[in-house]
Amino acid sequence: MFRTKTFHKPLAGALFAAVALTPVTSYAFLDAIRKNIESLGSQMGAPKGQTAASGANVQKPAQGSVDAVCSRVLGAPYEGTFPAGVSAEELVGKYFSVTVDLGQKLREDISVIRPGAMPNMEHMLRDLNDTEVRRLGEAFVRSPTVINLGHIVNLSERGDSYTPENAPSQRTEARTLLGLVLMQYPKLAKAPGQAAVIFRENFTKDSGLSIAMLARMHLFGDGLPKDLSSFSNYVGQASSKYQVHINNQTIFYALERVPNWSQAQQYRSLLQSSKDMMASLNRSQNASAAAPAIRKQALNLMAKGEEIDGLTLEALGAGPTVAQLRARGERMRKEASGEANLIAVSVTTSDAYKQEFQRLLASSPKISDEAKKKLSDANKLRLANVNEMYRVTGQVALLFFNGNIAETQEIGGYINAYFRNSCESTFRTIQFAREAGEPPPTVQINRDSEL
Repeated sequence: MFRTKTFHKPLAGALFAAVALTPVTSYAFLDAIRKNIESLGSQMGAPKGQTAASGANVQKPAQGSVDAVCSRVLGAPYEGTFPAGVSAEELVGKYFSVTVDLGQKLREDISVIRPGAMPNMEHMLRDLNDTEVRRLGEAFVRSPTVINLGHIVNLSERGDSYTPENAPSQRTEARTLLGLVLMQYPKLAKAPGQAAVIFRENFTKDSGLSIAMLARMHLFGDGLPKDLSSFSNYVGQASSKYQVHINNQTIFYALERVPNWSQAQQYRSLLQSSKDMMASLNRSQNASAAAPAIRKQALNLMAKGEEIDGLTLEALGAGPTVAQLRARGERMRKEASGEANLIAVSVTTSDAYKQEFQRLLASSPKISDEAKKKLSDANKLRLANVNEMYRVTGQVALLFFNGNIAETQEIGGYINAYFRNSCESTFRTIQFAREAGEPPPTVQINRDSEL
């Protein structure tokens, strides 16, 4: 099997990995950092999705395109095969209870946010250090089906076992992904604690994400005993071979919320020596401070989005439908109380517009040059609005890891559902305009959209 391996830039992670587990003198401490960075120097500069040996590039969406902004929602289905005579249900049944409604349960619980080591698996996927495994994980989040879950189990058993230097094998990272799925669906798992077993197996196999998950499980007492000594041990090793973003977020959380953490001062000193890590810490702290404003930001963007939906339908010749949808939305808003309920209404309204777009565009309508121009202008506004909502979803993700669970449990699912609706509508209307001869719009993606 030919594939590509992802090597993340490890410098910031190397700084964190150098924290000793026992007190050391300042000179020894700095020497540990220096040696760690030197040992990782040969990996610096390897592009994402590529190794020096393979030189194979992973195709990425055009910068600033709707595909790039909505990469978490849009994407090709995963293409894989099962061994002869083996079904997806048979593979899934090794770890999960297979029932007639399993597919429905997978869809319903993919967006569940819960307190503990893993609020939601979607935000862990970027740290899977194998391109194929990460692509499969993203496909599962977009389409949580029994078939895709079967592919995860299959890759965890039959994936490439080749282990490059300072990185896990494909099979190891597929096991890590399986562990994340087990944590996302604890009620469906056959054996409680199986995720911890998998992460422990991967501890000696250079899986940074598995080690980071062990740290978080000990930090929160979620699936493993709450133990700050074990937490400090694992969190100090998770980024020793390459950068693991969730490990950074875990350190930020511990610095802010774990009183008298024995390693706190050492990590604060290391933060001061890394501009990138300080920027990440500042984004994390700013998200917590801005939590009360996120609801208002989301509502404002949703209101603008509804206006843009109306402009789009008018360009497509469905003006009367706009009036009906607006009236329905106003009735629901009058009956709702509180910002969270208003956000829920906006999700319902955006879904109604999306269905109308799908109905109209399915017939490939012919529109005038003037209508094409209106549609093109609406698409520019639409992509800019979706890009801003992408930033809000990034802020919500940061709240997950900062411990603002109550806030994110109430509105996070609604905001993510709205973002999904918006992305699907935007992709379809831009695609239609492109086929009509209008160039697709692009935007500058805000760095704060990412963790």
